[in-house]
Amino acid sequence: MAKRLTTMLLVLALCLTLMPAQAHAIQSQKKANILESDYTGKYVYNYGSYCVIEKGNGVYQLVSQDGIHREANAWMAVDTNTGIFIVSGEGYYQLPNGNTLFTKSQMEANVKAFLEENYPIGEIVSLKTKIMKTFSEGYASNSFEVVYRDGEEEFTYEFFALIDSKGLVHYATPLISLTAGGGFPIWWALGSCKEGLVQFVEEYTDHDDKVWTYEFGFMDTDGNEQVVWSDNGSRDPDDPSVTVYDLDGYTMADNYHNGVTVIYNEDGKCALVDRSGKLLTPFEHGLIHNDTGSYPVVYDQGKGYGYIDTAGQIIIPQKYDYAAGSYGLLFTVEKDGKCGVIDEKENVIVPFEYEAMSSPDEGIVYAIKGGKVYVITFEDVKEDSTQKVSEIFTDVPAGAWYEGFLQNAYDSSIVGGKGNGIYDPDGQLKHGEIMVMVTNLHAKMKGEPFVPAPNPTDHWARAYCDYCKAEGIIDGRFDNKLNDLVTREEMAYYFANTLTPEYYKDKMDISFTDIAGNPYEAEIMKLAKADIVGGKGNGIYDPAALIKRSEAAVFVSNILAAIGSPATVGPVGGAF
Repeated sequence: MAKRLTTMLLVLALCLTLMPAQAHAIQSQKKANILESDYTGKYVYNYGSYCVIEKGNGVYQLVSQDGIHREANAWMAVDTNTGIFIVSGEGYYQLPNGNTLFTKSQMEANVKAFLEENYPIGEIVSLKTKIMKTFSEGYASNSFEVVYRDGEEEFTYEFFALIDSKGLVHYATPLISLTAGGGFPIWWALGSCKEGLVQFVEEYTDHDDKVWTYEFGFMDTDGNEQVVWSDNGSRDPDDPSVTVYDLDGYTMADNYHNGVTVIYNEDGKCALVDRSGKLLTPFEHGLIHNDTGSYPVVYDQGKGYGYIDTAGQIIIPQKYDYAAGSYGLLFTVEKDGKCGVIDEKENVIVPFEYEAMSSPDEGIVYAIKGGKVYVITFEDVKEDSTQKVSEIFTDVPAGAWYEGFLQNAYDSSIVGGKGNGIYDPDGQLKHGEIMVMVTNLHAKMKGEPFVPAPNPTDHWARAYCDYCKAEGIIDGRFDNKLNDLVTREEMAYYFANTLTPEYYKDKMDISFTDIAGNPYEAEIMKLAKADIVGGKGNGIYDPAALIKRSEAAVFVSNILAAIGSPATVGPVGGAF
C-alpha cells in the first residue's frame, strides 16, 4: 500500500565499513502530534487513513481525518487499496464519496448468471448470500447458498466466490452439496486476497463430526494454485505450475503479508513461511499475527506480546499485555491496561494513557481516552544545528571536492566513519558493504525498515545479500564475493536497480567511449542519463576502476536526491 512519507520517513543508518554488530536499521527520533477530535467511542480500528469507531450498542462510524463518512448498525471495514468499504448488515459496498458500488442483490444477480453459465445442473430456485466479506486488494471472498430444482427434487449447495469491484464473479469454488449425501464431501472455503494470493482450504467432516483438512494453500485471483499443502497422493509432484508440500504435521496458514505467512502445526505452534512455502522460522511461538504492519506480532503464554521480524528475531521483547501493530519502527503496545506507542529502542513516543488504540497504519494512530477519539501522527525531530563533516572527520579537508556530497549523505544517516574521527575518503568498498548501502537506500525509498537476523555461522552481510536478491535488485552473481572490492561497472548494476523505474528520469545527454559491449552498459547509461553517475572526462567512464568512499558519498547524495530526500548542505546532482 502507498505510504504517507510526509507523515513517516524512515532514516536507515549505514557505516560504509560495517561490522556485523553495526548491521542494523535505525530511524530518526520521532515526536507525536496528538489532536483531539470531535468523535467519541469505545474502540478504534485503523484501515489506512480511515478509522472504524465502535461506539457501543451496535453502532459504528467510518471516519477519516476529513470527517465522518458513514454511520451504521453493522460492521464496516475499508479496503485500503481501493477505498471500497462494506456495510455488511445493510447489504452493499460503498465508496468514500457516498456512491454505492453495488448492492447485495445486484451481486447475487451476477452470481446467479455465473452459475447458470458454468453449473447448468437444473433450475435455480433461490440464491442468497451467506457471508458478505470486506474487500481486500479489490476482491471480496463471499459465500453463497443456492437451491437447484431437478424435476420434483430440490438440492441445496454452498460455495465461495471471489467477487471483483464490479460485483462480478472472478472465480468460484466447486459447489458443495448439502442434500445429496454419501461419503465425506469436501468443503471449500476462500480467505482474503493479500499480495495477489487468495487463501483456500478444503476440509471434510467424518462420522464423529471431526473436521479434517484435505488441502490448504494459496491461489492467484484467476484460481491458479501457487502453493499447496496437500494430503492428496494423486497430485503430480513434478507439476511446475504449483509448489506442493506434504500436509502431514500442518493444520492451516494465514494470509500473506510482507511476503510471508503464518503456518500452524498440530501442536498449536506457529512459524513463518515465504511465498514459495519455504519455512523461515522454527515452530516455537503460540501465536503470530502477521497482518499487523511492518513486523509480525508474537505472543506466548507466560511471556506476553512483542514483535519479531520475518527471520524470527525479536524486535520488541515479549513483555507487553497486547500489541496492535507497527509502522516502520513505531509500535503500538499495551501495558497495565493502558496503550501507547514506542520505538525500536522502547522509547515512549506516545505516553501510556489511552484505554484503546489502533495500529499505526500509514503512520496514523487513532486512540481513545475518556471516551474521546484522538488522532495521532508522527514527524521527525529536527536537529537545531548541523556539524560540518570537515570538523567531524580529521581526514576530510574543508573545501574537498566531495565535502558537500558527504555532508548530505552523513546528515541523512546513510554513511558514517571508521571511528576515531576517520572517514577514509580514499578507502575502497567491498560487495558486502555496498549491499548494505543498497538495502538501506531501497528500504528508505519503500518507507519500510530492514532489520537482519544475526547469523554467526555465515558472513555478516549475507542477510543483506538475500534481501537484495529477494527485492529483485541483484541476482546471485555476487553471492561468493562479499569480501571482494566493487568496480564502477558493478556499482552501476547495483544502483540501477535500487530504486523503482520512475526515479530514474533522463536529465543528461551523455555518452562514453569505453563501455561499448560492456555487460553493464545498459545500467551505466541508465544512471548517467539520470545524472546519478558520470565519467572521468573526455568520454571515459573507467568501468573496471574500484570505488572509493569519497565517490560513494557522491552516489548516496544523488540517490537521496532522486528519492526526494531533502539535501541539507552542499550540492545535489553531479556525478563521479
